[in-house]
Amino acid sequence: MEYDHIGHGVGRVDGWEKVTGEAKFLRDFSIAGMLYGKILRSPYPHARIVCIDTKKARALPGVKAVITADETPKIKFGFVPQLADKLPLAIDKVRYIGDEIAAIAALDEEIAEEALSLIDVEYEELPAVFEVEEAIRPDAPKIHGNETNIAFKIFRRFGDVEEGFAKSDDIFVDRYSTHRVTHCCLETRGCIAFFAKSGKITVWSTTQTPYGMRNELSRILGIPPSQIRIRKTHVGGGFGSRLVMDMNEPIATLLSKYTGRPVAIFNTREDEFHYSANRYPFMVELKTGVKKDGTLVARKATVLVDNGAYNERGTSTLANAASSFIYLYRTRHIYFEGSLVYTNNLHGSAFRGFGNPQITFAMECQMDRISEKLGIDPAEIRLKNIFNSGEETASGAVIRGSGLYESIKRAVRESGWSVRRGERTSENIGTGMAITIHTGGGVRSYKYNAADAFINVHEDGKATVLVGVSEQGQGATTVLTQIVAEETGIPLSDITISQTDTDINPVDSGCFGSRSTYVLGNAVRSGAIDVKKQMLATSAEVLKANSSDLEMKFGSIYVKGSVAPSLSAKDAIQAHYGKGRPLSGRGRFVDEIPELDAVSGYGSFFPAYSYSCTIATVQVNPDNGNVDVLELVSANDLGKILNPLGAEGQVEGSLLQGLGYAFFEEVRMRNGQITNGSFLDYNLPTALELCPIKVVLLECSEDSGPYGAKGIGESPLVSVAPAIANAIYDAIGVRLNDLPFKKENILSLQKKKGQKPKG
Repeated sequence: MEYDHIGHGVGRVDGWEKVTGEAKFLRDFSIAGMLYGKILRSPYPHARIVCIDTKKARALPGVKAVITADETPKIKFGFVPQLADKLPLAIDKVRYIGDEIAAIAALDEEIAEEALSLIDVEYEELPAVFEVEEAIRPDAPKIHGNETNIAFKIFRRFGDVEEGFAKSDDIFVDRYSTHRVTHCCLETRGCIAFFAKSGKITVWSTTQTPYGMRNELSRILGIPPSQIRIRKTHVGGGFGSRLVMDMNEPIATLLSKYTGRPVAIFNTREDEFHYSANRYPFMVELKTGVKKDGTLVARKATVLVDNGAYNERGTSTLANAASSFIYLYRTRHIYFEGSLVYTNNLHGSAFRGFGNPQITFAMECQMDRISEKLGIDPAEIRLKNIFNSGEETASGAVIRGSGLYESIKRAVRESGWSVRRGERTSENIGTGMAITIHTGGGVRSYKYNAADAFINVHEDGKATVLVGVSEQGQGATTVLTQIVAEETGIPLSDITISQTDTDINPVDSGCFGSRSTYVLGNAVRSGAIDVKKQMLATSAEVLKANSSDLEMKFGSIYVKGSVAPSLSAKDAIQAHYGKGRPLSGRGRFVDEIPELDAVSGYGSFFPAYSYSCTIATVQVNPDNGNVDVLELVSANDLGKILNPLGAEGQVEGSLLQGLGYAFFEEVRMRNGQITNGSFLDYNLPTALELCPIKVVLLECSEDSGPYGAKGIGESPLVSVAPAIANAIYDAIGVRLNDLPFKKENILSLQKKKGQKPKG
C-alpha cells in the first residue's frame, strides 16, 4: 500500500530548533533564586564512616544548606524494590569510589566546590574486592553484610540439558568475557528540583523515563507520586544511561526542601566518567551439544555479572540476556544460570542492547567454532537452527514476524560472502558473521506495555500531540508526526509533539526496549484515526456524501471515484469548528499481557522481535596485531519502514557503537578507581575509524505494530563484535574470546598457538 508520509524519508522535525540553538537543554534553564548543588563522594572503595563534620562548610558565606544521611528519609532505592540497597546519602558505610556522603547547595558552583573541601570525614578503611570470581569466594569481604556477595540469581531450565548432552555427537565448552564501557553522551546528566511550600515537587530532568523517575522519587522520598512533577528537557543522548534515576534527583530535591529554593545539580565531564553507571561486564561459560549434521541439541550458559556496589538494572539485564540465549536458536534442552555479584566497583546500568551484546558475543563466537569443526558453512548452520515465525521456544515464547532468515540471506548476498569465504590470500583478509534477536516492542514484565495519546486539533488547522514520548535523539517524535500526518492529512510542519510533562502528558513507561515506535506509534495512530473519523463525518455533511464513501489522500478529502470538489484537511477542520464542534482525538494501545512466569521465564515476554545479521570483513596485520575493518554489512528486519532516513541512521549509529565496543572503548579500573576518565584517555571511534557500511533494511511485517512496524534502535549493535571476532579468526586463525580486541592479545594468541597467517 502506498502512503503519503509513511515509508518516506523525512528529516528530523526537531532538527531546526536544535541546529539553530532554539532548543533548550537542561543547562539552558535558569530559574529565579536557583542554587547550585554539589555532592561529596567517597575516595575509598570500601570503608566505614566514623564521623562527618560539616561545621566549616555550613559557615562558608554563600552556602545555603549542607545535608548528610541524617536529613534524608533513609529509604533504600533499587529498580526492583525488593532488592533495594542504595541510599541517597550513605549512613554507615561506603561501597565504591564515588559513593555519595554529603551534599551542599550554594549560590554558585564555585562556592559549593569550596564548601565540599571543608567537610571533614573520618573513615575506617575496609578490605575491598574488585574481581567477580574473587567476590564469590567464601572468604571474600561481604560488601552488604550478607552471607554472600551474590546479589541475585536467575535460573532458566527447559527440557533436560544433561539428557541433551548425552544424545549429542559433539560437545563444545568455551569461556568468554565482555568488558565495562560507558555511554559517552554529549550532554552530561543533571537535574533542577524545586520543593514548593505546598509540598509539590517539580524536577526538570534529562531522563528517558519521566513516569519511571516520578515513581522512583516517590519511593525513595516517601512522597505520593501525584505530588511529584517530572518535566523532561531536550536530551543530548541517552543509550540507556538515563533509564534509571541516579542520586542527583533525590539529593537536589532534598536540598531544595531545606532551602526553599530551586536547586540544580549538573555533572561535570569528570563526574560523568567516574560516577555514572555503565555497561555490565559478563563472564560466560558456554556449553553446547550438537549432532553431526549441525543440529543444536542442548545448550548451557553459566554467567557471572559484575554488579558493582549496588543493584540497579542488573536483574533485568541478566533476565534479558537469558531470553536472548533461549530465543535465538531452536534448542529444546536449555539451561541458563546467571549470578549478579556485588563488587566494590562502580555499579552497572542499562546500556543499548541490555545484556544482549554480552551473551550474543559468546553465542555467536562459539557458533562459528562449531561450524568449523563440523565443516558446515557458518551461514548454513545458522539458517538450519534459527526459529521461524510461529514456532515456539522451549520457554513457551511464540516467535512472531521473523525476518531473520531473510536477513541472513540478504547479508550473505550483499557482502559477497560465498566468494570471500572461498578465497584465501596472503593478505590475511577474513569474513565473519553473527546474528541477533532483540525485542522490537518493549517488555511485558515491566508492569504494563501500553500508552495513551491525545491529539488536540486547533481551529487554524494545526495539531498538538500529547504523548509520553522520550525523545533522546533517536527520532521518535519524527515518526509519530508522520503517523499523525498520514491519518489526518495535516502537514508535518503543522504538527507539534509536546515535551513530556507528567502533569500534562499521558502515562508511558519511557524509552527503552526499542518500544517507542511500536507502543507509542500504535497509540498515536489510534488517536489520529479518531480525529480522522470526525473530520470525515463533517466532510460528508459539507460534500453531501456518506462518510464511508470518502477517502483522504495527499491532504485532501474527496468522494471515491468522483470528480466532485474536494476539501483540504484544513478546510475540513475549519468546517468542523464552524459547526460548533471541538476537534480532538484520544488514542490508546494496550499490549495484552499473556500469562507469564517471571521466576521460571516461561511465556512470551515480548510482543514483537527485531532481527539483524552482521557480516564483517577485516584485514589483520599479524606482525603488529592491527585490525582494519574493511566493511560491515548489516541486514535488519524492522517490519514496515516508517522513515527510511531515520531507520538507516539508527542502524549506522548502532554499527559505529558496535565498533567502539569491539575495539576502542574500555573503562579501565585499578582497585576500584577509574584510570581513564576523560575523552583524552577514553577511546571512541571517530570518522577516521568508520569503515564502509552497507545497510540493508527489510520489511517483514509485524501485524501488531503501527502499519506493521517494530523497533530497530538496539538490534544492529548486538552482532557487530562477534562478527568481527569471527572475521579475525577467518583471517589469521586466532579466536578472540575476550572483549575488547587488543593488538597484544592477538599477538600473544598467535605466539601461544604457534599459528601462522593463512595464505
